Amino acid sequence: MTYKLLEPGRIGKLELRNRIVMAPMGTVLGSAHGEVTGRLIHWYAERAKGGVGLVCVEDTLVTPAEEYGLEIAGQLRIHDYNYIPGFNELTESVHHYGAKISCQLNYPNAGIDPNLVPGVQGVTPSPFSHTGLYGPILTREASIEEIHALIQAYAEGALRARIAGFDAIELLAYNGGISCFFSPYTNKRTDLYGGDFEGRMRFAVEVVEQIKKKVGDDFPLIVRMAADEFVPGGVTLEEAKKIAKRFEESGVHAVSLCSGTYGTPISLAFGASWPVYQKKGFLEPYAAEIKKTLTIPVILVGGLHFIEIAERILRDGKADFIAMARGLIADPEIPRKLMEGRLEDIRRCIRCNECLSRVVAYLPISCSINVVAGMEGRFQIGEAKKRKKVVVVGGGPGGMEAARVAALRGHDVSLYEQGEQLGGNLIPGSMPEFKEELRYLREWFPNQLRKLGVKVELGKGATKELVLALKPDVVIIGTGSTPLRPDIPGIEKGFPAVEVLLGKVGIGEKAVVAGGGLVGCETALHLKEKGKEVVVVEMLDDILLDVNVITKAALVEKFLEKGIKWVTGMKLVEVTKDAAIGMDKAWRKHLFSGDTVLALGLLPEASLFESLRKDLPEVYAIGDCQKPRKIRQAIQEGFQVSSRI
Repeated sequence: MTYKLLEPGRIGKLELRNRIVMAPMGTVLGSAHGEVTGRLIHWYAERAKGGVGLVCVEDTLVTPAEEYGLEIAGQLRIHDYNYIPGFNELTESVHHYGAKISCQLNYPNAGIDPNLVPGVQGVTPSPFSHTGLYGPILTREASIEEIHALIQAYAEGALRARIAGFDAIELLAYNGGISCFFSPYTNKRTDLYGGDFEGRMRFAVEVVEQIKKKVGDDFPLIVRMAADEFVPGGVTLEEAKKIAKRFEESGVHAVSLCSGTYGTPISLAFGASWPVYQKKGFLEPYAAEIKKTLTIPVILVGGLHFIEIAERILRDGKADFIAMARGLIADPEIPRKLMEGRLEDIRRCIRCNECLSRVVAYLPISCSINVVAGMEGRFQIGEAKKRKKVVVVGGGPGGMEAARVAALRGHDVSLYEQGEQLGGNLIPGSMPEFKEELRYLREWFPNQLRKLGVKVELGKGATKELVLALKPDVVIIGTGSTPLRPDIPGIEKGFPAVEVLLGKVGIGEKAVVAGGGLVGCETALHLKEKGKEVVVVEMLDDILLDVNVITKAALVEKFLEKGIKWVTGMKLVEVTKDAAIGMDKAWRKHLFSGDTVLALGLLPEASLFESLRKDLPEVYAIGDCQKPRKIRQAIQEGFQVSSRI
């Protein structure tokens, strides 16, 4: 098949080898002072090596942190000429693999995190208050002198970027930055830089004009802007069309579309996140409308690592380039695999948002399903010095990753799974309609094991006697976990969430989900989408305490949208045939009518590990059989164990 995605493209005078763009995203891989690090260079070089046409480097500040603050830890800066050598090493590394590279320029304004630079207050066109991830943020109004200084800072930053070897400049003009000036939501000024449309656009236009004076009129310039801010009083699609056209008239060579600003519902804020509960490619009709008004290229983001969707958008003429962010975290080689006709080998992002949750927690970026992400210069799958016989017990994500990596290293690998198919908790976890990505991961792992020659034994539980009879050099135990059934009267009348998700039990018209963690809440959403009336009962003071802030916000939004009720501070004390009985903190009992779905946690299944560790020199436990946790830990432990045997 000939892919439109792989056709050459042009942004201004910049020739790109294909139409796949690595979208800018925060990484926390820069130094504490905002310098390029070796780890950051490896990160971007790996995606260039994977075949993308254009690498867009993350949000880089044109202002000093001590004056304007930071948005994330390790945020890159280019306000000084001392940063140029590091950026030059980065651009040359990307160019080595045939990709082009752009630098996204910004100043932090309303996005500053007061925890990073205490005492610094964000500067916006008008005073603006909103709730950040770690508390309230209040900005102050920029003076005319400060506005002029910021315009020059952008121009100087662009010049330094060009000197450093960047092929293009991208201006961050959504969710703050330049958009604070042209959005009526954040700009209430009445002077030259506010008021009507032209007044609000003045700052952005002058930034573009001054950049062109510094780097030349034909140096490629991209603007990343919101197709809709999805907040009352913010930029709408109709206004976005006018803004994009004004940018084109000012000499911008392409617009990159996302959505959202401060206060936007998380399910509509692409560029901030794209939760699994949000439709993939939902900005497609917005891009199509904006593209009709322009002659310059349109770049589109939004869950477009699904090649089928991205390809259709390009073929239908709704965008000219496709930007991928988290898709290229999970698999940096998407373009190369596409070129080689290996679509089935693409490891598709599962949209769990663990990558972003680490960044906002000041931790370097990583990935639940690609352990190497963020550690490209340190974690390598090298050939083993001695070929060993490796037996993996358990076909969940941890066991499959352990088998995959061991086989890549040249070991003789056998995997035993007592069930009739591989997947472990991926199987029930992928049952809800909104968990499509997990179904692809379920297919990807067995496909890789088959290609690598791993001997897979299904429907065959591995006993101690069987394992010892195989005479392995190494045994890796990933036997997972079992549902927790606490000593509560009538608990046997409840249905474990796993069995509900697998469709092994029928649930009536009403359901009470006992347990408000991720499993319980996703099960509740799954049942609601099947037409059930659902209430979630949680013993702790809040639901979803076991997930990242992005996933929690998105799932709570879905609960509110669907009318799913939840009760906290309520301990399950009894289960009857058609109800659950809870007790609040005041020792009062409450009756919740419906079939009870148990999502009260998991217990590790480590009996085989305990029985073997005394008899064999190399026995390792990975994943839930050590301690029930997330897919990230299971895959990480499978990778790490097999990397060192």
